[in-house]
Amino acid sequence: MKYGLVLILIIIGILTLLRLRGIYLKKKIYNTTEMKNQDFLNQIRLILGFSYIFLGIGILFNYLIYFMMWILDPLPDRVAFFLINKIVEIQNSLNLDFLTPDSLNLINLIFNFLSFLFFFELLLSVWYMLHSYKLINNPKVAFLGIISGLIGCILFGFTAFMPYFL
Repeated sequence: MKYGLVLILIIIGILTLLRLRGIYLKKKIYNTTEMKNQDFLNQIRLILGFSYIFLGIGILFNYLIYFMMWILDPLPDRVAFFLINKIVEIQNSLNLDFLTPDSLNLINLIFNFLSFLFFFELLLSVWYMLHSYKLINNPKVAFLGIISGLIGCILFGFTAFMPYFL
């Protein structure tokens, strides 16, 4: 899972930089006014391309995972974990045996996987929003992806999946 994410992030970064190179060469060849209006988008693409490559290399060598866990720790997340803990407290007070430690471990792994999926959806939605400006007929889809990624990361945690990458 870790190496797949690293590969996808580095490929997205390289494709972003290659697209920027193609836009720059097209601007240089044709020198149209339409291309002059895209200078701000070109700067964003340059920053985004290098940041995706930096994310991929940082996750590969684990230094970015430690940094992101330290930075993202104060964010309000793991609401679903809080709800599970309340259910376990109620279960312990009523002496019901429907949640065993094995099932709690399975629920924890499922929540960590969902945390990874929503974090990845957030990254891909930002990339799609910046690169598909001609393909997006309705940008609400990209905004819904960003919003659902944020809500999912708040529910399941921004950093819940990161210890499994170490």
